[in-house]
Amino acid sequence: MPTTIVNHNNELVDFLQDVNYGMNKAQFNHLITMVEGSIQIEGKISISKIAENIATSKDESCIYRFLSEPPWDNELLNRNRVNFLEYHLEHNIQPNETGFLVIDDTTNLKDVRTKEMEGLDFHYSHTEGRICWSHCVVTSNFVVGLYAMPLHFKPYYREE
Repeated sequence: MPTTIVNHNNELVDFLQDVNYGMNKAQFNHLITMVEGSIQIEGKISISKIAENIATSKDESCIYRFLSEPPWDNELLNRNRVNFLEYHLEHNIQPNETGFLVIDDTTNLKDVRTKEMEGLDFHYSHTEGRICWSHCVVTSNFVVGLYAMPLHFKPYYREE
């Protein structure tokens, strides 16, 4: 059953306003749409599925343009995200708690007929137990107590 989101979550809007670095109102609405859609919609998520399930969403081509031509400074946004995580850890984690750095390589399988997509290659999938036509993303997460925080992610490209 589809989830139709009529109004944005106020707590989410307040949080995202803290990281709104010069986005105009339309761009900020796209950001809220993407984040809330990613959280609320069940099953396999796509931009078109998000656009059709959020009542305030504009045409999906506007969302594609927002993602392909981002109006934010990636380095500034990431620096502030890391500062937020450091602040959160300092104020919410006990000094004697043990944390774990978790590094994972994830393969995102594609159909073998998919040829014209950047970054595809043959990677070993631990889930499938074989080499698959896929994207490979390496992520690092920090886990301590009840908290799990993403630190970094990077697509893996095989050296030519």
